[in-house]
Amino acid sequence: AAELGDAYSQLQLAKKLYYGVPSVLGSNQEEAVQWATRAAEHGYRPAKQFLNEVALHRSRSEDVREP
Repeated sequence: AAELGDAYSQLQLAKKLYYGVPSVLGSNQEEAVQWATRAAEHGYRPAKQFLNEVALHRSRSEDVREP
């Protein structure tokens, strides 16, 4: 369904890719962002919120790495 453009399915796939599924699917955060972006482009608000959370998490991670 995600490949057919269903925004809900795209976001669910994005979350599974972002967080991974233990013993089934490893994390692929870049692909996750691509799927979430597709869902957000359909105007799906939860996908936009997810992308905002990812951006916030990434910015915090970068802040921790800097000396």
